Amino acid sequence: MLFTAQSLLFAKSSLDSLEITRSTDQARPPRVPDESDVSEEFLGEAKKLNTIVNRLTSNKNALEKALAEIERTGAVSDGSGISDPEKERDYCERNIRYLKQKLGKLKEDVRIELGEESFVLLVDYHFRKMERVLEGERVPDRLLKPSPHPMNPPQEMSPLFHPDEVEVVAKLDYPAGHVAVAEGDNGRPRVFLNAGFYYPEELLGDEDPVQVVELITEGNDAGGTPVTKKVPFPHPKYQKKFQSTHSVKVDSKKWLWILDYGRLRFLGGVPKIMAYKLDAKEDEQEVLYYELPIDIAPQGSFLNDMVIIRNENGGTILIDDTSALANKPALIVLQFDQGQNRRYEMKNARRLLEGHYSMSPYKGYMHYYRDHKDLEQEKVWKAGIYLDTAIYSMMKDLGLHQHARLLNAFLGNIETFKDLRNTGGSKPSFLAKFLGLFKRNNFLPLQIGVDGITLDRENDVVYYGPANRGELYRINLADLLNERLEKDGLLAKRVERFTEMTTTDGITIDNKRNVYVTDQEHDAIVKVDSHGRIEPIVRGKEFAWPVSIAFGPQGYLYFTCYSLPDVTSRVPSVIKNLGPYYVYRINLRSKLGNDIAGTVGH
Repeated sequence: MLFTAQSLLFAKSSLDSLEITRSTDQARPPRVPDESDVSEEFLGEAKKLNTIVNRLTSNKNALEKALAEIERTGAVSDGSGISDPEKERDYCERNIRYLKQKLGKLKEDVRIELGEESFVLLVDYHFRKMERVLEGERVPDRLLKPSPHPMNPPQEMSPLFHPDEVEVVAKLDYPAGHVAVAEGDNGRPRVFLNAGFYYPEELLGDEDPVQVVELITEGNDAGGTPVTKKVPFPHPKYQKKFQSTHSVKVDSKKWLWILDYGRLRFLGGVPKIMAYKLDAKEDEQEVLYYELPIDIAPQGSFLNDMVIIRNENGGTILIDDTSALANKPALIVLQFDQGQNRRYEMKNARRLLEGHYSMSPYKGYMHYYRDHKDLEQEKVWKAGIYLDTAIYSMMKDLGLHQHARLLNAFLGNIETFKDLRNTGGSKPSFLAKFLGLFKRNNFLPLQIGVDGITLDRENDVVYYGPANRGELYRINLADLLNERLEKDGLLAKRVERFTEMTTTDGITIDNKRNVYVTDQEHDAIVKVDSHGRIEPIVRGKEFAWPVSIAFGPQGYLYFTCYSLPDVTSRVPSVIKNLGPYYVYRINLRSKLGNDIAGTVGH
């Protein structure tokens, strides 16, 4: 039976009304929805789009069926209200063309406004992900709503600081890892770094590799850049315990905390956390050493960042487990207290919110990143670490350096291959060649879960977010510490979506509730105020891929840049040739007021 003209007109008006809504939304200034209206808007837009597409498709199918009937019998169905087959044929053909054009335009408009990646995700989401949304998962608002993404306006806005106003703290041959800053006895900052992912044994010597250092400034070069030396801290005898250091923090008692993901718990690796007094004698530096049990940090755990909360006799540690390989991201809460012989001991350890959407990357969420180095030609990298890169880094962690170099040589890198041949490497394996194919074709993106955590200490609110999700979340510290909420299954309901965000890693907060994050997509540091409004602090190609961020004394904000897309899967000589690399700082008080401060060391 044919659809009536009235039903077709309804479909037309529905589609036209959708277009009006979309164009009106596009003209509005960007806003950050709160948690409630994100859910309503998302479901409303999804249902509206599904209803219209289904009705248009049904009408189109009915018209095509009627047209086929006319062609076959020369007549129309009884009850259609149209007696002239030629008029009916013309009616059907015109409206089929109309529907095809409208559907095509709708798809193209969505594709243009959201981009190819988001369009593909949109299609996938409508047919495969609706159940997860109905169960409570929040999806980035922009995936179905064409109003501008909050992170795009900062590209149009002028940053608060010009790159010339950013100070160089240190110039390095290799990329720095995470940074932590303490206030020294003379009021001068003490800057600590871990060596990052890239061959610490080449960075700091072949014997007993040093993974954590203090930067000591020895003056300036002819251009005014500080000249620094790297001094192992703590004493090298303690560093023999290190396997895969990643995060460093300084707490209010002037202890340096070191987080070690322990080779992802492969080949004898054990995730651990350690604390060392900054001003103690060599034999008294270590005050805490704790290996996380396997139920708290299972195999594949990637302990990424931490927050240290001190009290008189002990404190609490919050750790985010990115779990990029195990794909089970979670938060870890540790509580410690003073034990015997001036040592401190862990009293409680819990793993929370594992697999919760606020911990997890959103499937398909990938932004593009432009490689600024342009060695041979412009390359486009997806903002995520590829699987072969993870294997490469893990092989180095396991001590299989020569094998890692063989793998590296077949990841589409001419310079690396030449460097490998000069080191006397043997013939590459089939596995290396096979993984090289994936690298060259940009397959197997490794998406990153919760990847950055900080604490608003005045209001006891924890902020965190996955690298590849596009959103920042928060939860009250009291809720994380309330074991009853966890046992009753109510903890997940206390998670609050704070704002949308780009691919990020480092995160910290000041005393005005401004959250600072590294914006890796735009080579920037951005500030998010307590209402979710975003403002760029600094942006520039020289700050490619900012990763770690921390407050120092006197309102200075320190940050490091991995330049990750440039150095991924390259051997040390190539990485060094792509340098130098820098540690930077910004004097926030010069433009945000003399009362701006953060938690020093975090």
